[in-house]
Amino acid sequence: MFLNFTYWFSDIPAVSRNGQASYRSMQRPVEDPLEILKRRFAEGSISEEEFIRMKSELYS
Repeated sequence: MFLNFTYWFSDIPAVSRNGQASYRSMQRPVEDPLEILKRRFAEGSISEEEFIRMKSELYS
C-alpha cells in the first residue's frame, strides 16, 4: 500500500516555503558558455579560428 502511494506521488514536485514548485531534479545544471566552447574545441568539433571568433563574441 505504501509503495503504491509513493509511486503515484513521486512525480509531484516539492513545494518550497514561498509556494513555488522546485523542479531542480528535472533541470540541467547551468554550464558556463566558455566551458562549452572549450569542450567543443577540445573535442575537435570546431576549429581554432572558430574558437577564437566565438570566444571574442562571448566577451564583446
